[in-house]
Amino acid sequence: MIFWEKILWEGSSPYNGKVKVVESNGVRRLVADRYTQSRLLDETGKTNHYWDRFKENLPLLEKNPQVLILGMGGGTIGRILKTKYSSVKIKGVEIDPLIVELGKKFFYLDDKDIELLVEDAGSFISKDTDKYDAVCVDLFFKEKASDLLHEENFLKKVRERLKENGVVIINKICRDSKEDNDFVLDMRKVFKEVKVSRERGNKYEQNVIFCGKA
Repeated sequence: MIFWEKILWEGSSPYNGKVKVVESNGVRRLVADRYTQSRLLDETGKTNHYWDRFKENLPLLEKNPQVLILGMGGGTIGRILKTKYSSVKIKGVEIDPLIVELGKKFFYLDDKDIELLVEDAGSFISKDTDKYDAVCVDLFFKEKASDLLHEENFLKKVRERLKENGVVIINKICRDSKEDNDFVLDMRKVFKEVKVSRERGNKYEQNVIFCGKA
């Protein structure tokens, strides 16, 4: 079935290629090079997609938890986390200034509880000194996850930013079981507990959520 799509904004970015904000079937989405990067939540506070797994894998946190989001996009993850913890304080890192502009205008980046930095995630994590209850990683360029995820030093830097028993939640596209299993092995070199949540069972070419505990 084809749904009518209304284009609210359209342009291009050196980081994400062709970018547009669209509404179709009652859903507003931020689309970068044909891939949905952010979307508004429905009336139940869900997206009915992989973003919801970030909330489901977030452990019981103390009052006023601190969360770092690397790859902020339009702020979908941050808004989902706030449906679980209204008092959460979020620091969001996003490399693309255009995405930040669109996120403020059409999505969730005007939230007063978000400290927003327009910066490369790798550079940021190398110099940050704060500690977090959770770090959410959603780093993509078009359809490809950032190469940072394959660098052991990056994963170690993320772990160093976690409080005791804090968690990292990473979104990654896995195209086959080897890619899936290899990343689990990479995470086990750094984190003491690792679990996997697949968006669509054991099918591949899909979003896979990897969780690690400090």
